[in-house]
Amino acid sequence: MKSILSKLAVLQLLFMLLIGSLLYVLSERDTAVGLRQAFTSAGQAVALRTTRVFKPALLAKHNPATLQPLLIQQRAARKFEWAYLVSPDGEVLAHTFTNGLPRDLLLNRNPGDSNWYDLTRPGEEKTLTVCSQPVSRGKAGTLYVGLDRGPLIDSIRRMRIVLASEMAGAMLLCVLIFAWIARRLLSPIQTLTEVALKIKGDLSGEFQWVAPKSDDELGVLTNAFNGMWATI
Repeated sequence: MKSILSKLAVLQLLFMLLIGSLLYVLSERDTAVGLRQAFTSAGQAVALRTTRVFKPALLAKHNPATLQPLLIQQRAARKFEWAYLVSPDGEVLAHTFTNGLPRDLLLNRNPGDSNWYDLTRPGEEKTLTVCSQPVSRGKAGTLYVGLDRGPLIDSIRRMRIVLASEMAGAMLLCVLIFAWIARRLLSPIQTLTEVALKIKGDLSGEFQWVAPKSDDELGVLTNAFNGMWATI
């Protein structure tokens, strides 16, 4: 026979699992969105700082021999995967690729009006976030910077582990507190149960007064039990 305490504990655990799962999903979604926004904002900042290196006078000359070293130097300093600079008419002015700019990058530039997008190149498992930044409001060209999403993915993974650990710890604490409170509340019922079983086994025993432990419904039940036993 399962006790009321165990049934209540199971019910409370199921309730906590339901609420905890809902809170985890909502918290994970909001936190992940915040991390992605912070990552893209940081990528936009990197692209913006890189564009400041290219002065409009240098871009007007369209001299790759001058622009290429500057862009490669920025890649080493700012730790992005690659970058390339395109003029308003679509001409590639500079890039950081050793064997030339891959054609698929030119075909997958900025879908819609977004200034960033995620890109997985054919044959590669790594997903990059590409941030674009106009130079001189686009009159001198547009810079595209590819950033590795590895740090973002690691941050989201750590966030999920921490969030799940905190949720599990909070749920365990709530279960323990509930069990302690429920045990105190059900203690009078357990006492009455023990006395009733003892009476059932020996009706000739002496009357045993059960002291009420509260003045609520359990106290009324205890007094009623005492009166019933006294009558018997």
